[in-house]
Amino acid sequence: MNTCDTHPLRCVVVPVGADPYVTEIDGADTLGALQGIVGGSIEACGHILGDEPAVYVNEEGKIDGLRPNRAVYATKEHVVAGFRSPADPSRPIAEGELLDVVFGPMACIGFEPETGASTSISDEEIDRVMAAFSGWKSWVSGVVEAAKLTCGPGEVLVAGSRKDASGQAESLAVDGRGAFHLAVLDKDTGVLTTRPLAETEAEAWCGTGF
Repeated sequence: MNTCDTHPLRCVVVPVGADPYVTEIDGADTLGALQGIVGGSIEACGHILGDEPAVYVNEEGKIDGLRPNRAVYATKEHVVAGFRSPADPSRPIAEGELLDVVFGPMACIGFEPETGASTSISDEEIDRVMAAFSGWKSWVSGVVEAAKLTCGPGEVLVAGSRKDASGQAESLAVDGRGAFHLAVLDKDTGVLTTRPLAETEAEAWCGTGF
């Protein structure tokens, strides 16, 4: 990766379980800064937003146990570009079809295709990232799609965990059908109980992040 600026560069981070936010990274060590955001070696994901902006993730995120972050769904641009369906490579992808699941934080930054240099993300690109990855449904999208792909009958995938007002540990989980559940671990007995959650309850649980 090249960089053309030693000044701080604007970047958007898409964290697990919260809305994207704008930050600045060291323009003199763009690679190191991006590695710090994603927690390891970076992988460019031009298929996500077509390098407008460039999107980087942890290249080992899917095998190193990082948490599912965002699901990426095919847009008209993917269809026109000739992307194939991940579920069935023998056919073109359909708009709205699952394209990818990102594990771990995402870093979004400007990119100069002629030089390969990283640049500050533009206002228009910031708006594009915010529109694509804001809101609680986006926060849980990666877990929902990962659960559909990996969970068998009776299995769930945890989206996030925390303690309630009484100190009980609880988790928002998703089953293989994409349905939400609340899992509560009794702090006194160690017994884990689960119950289904309506979508409105899952939204309330997410609150401002998880």
